[in-house]
Amino acid sequence: MLCSRCKKNIAVVFMARADNGEVAKEGLCLSCAKELGIKPVEEMLSQMNIDDEQMESMMEEMNGMFSEENMAQLATGGNPFEMFSSLLSQPPQEFSEEQT
Repeated sequence: MLCSRCKKNIAVVFMARADNGEVAKEGLCLSCAKELGIKPVEEMLSQMNIDDEQMESMMEEMNGMFSEENMAQLATGGNPFEMFSSLLSQPPQEFSEEQT
């Protein structure tokens, strides 16, 4: 699932809130969760000494793990757990001297 706020990063913080008597589920990326002042996210980043630049780098790496097709599935509410499972079931790539 893509972040329900910025619609560009992978959602990693999930919550449900009551909205006019109905439960609204949303997922946020780290950046948006921090901007909205979600305490557990702020505390985690602080305890791990992760600054804004490192957080953005983490988000870019997470986004880079997915192909355009997978990102399109996330945008339409695809199941991120299935996509992570398929990533983990693939054999590791060999790195050449040029890549390291």
